[in-house]
Amino acid sequence: MLNLALNRRPEKFEHKGEFKVAAHFMHRSFKPGVVRKVPSEKEIEDLKKKYPDLLIKVNIREGMDLDDMPPHHIDSYSYVLANIFLGAQNTRELLEKYHDVTDNLSIGIDHRKS
Repeated sequence: MLNLALNRRPEKFEHKGEFKVAAHFMHRSFKPGVVRKVPSEKEIEDLKKKYPDLLIKVNIREGMDLDDMPPHHIDSYSYVLANIFLGAQNTRELLEKYHDVTDNLSIGIDHRKS
């Protein structure tokens, strides 16, 4: 970024890490409501055992009204329930890991009718 700001050609990244691809996923709800269930610490620990590279920050708590979330977790059309960071060897593996993680997070929301 600094090179771009100084009108220089950017340097290529050297792939020194364990993974060829990585992503920050924002697990969202697109409807307002009240949180009835959040992932337990054990669920998250089990997922971290399966995927040691997993970093996850759950942004909700039981009883929380999604409309009362801090502004940095809300945009004009969604609520960020959790931030999930993962790495993989390719995009397909990355998406498979993400879907496995979200399928195994117990999140329950009583959605309001529009």
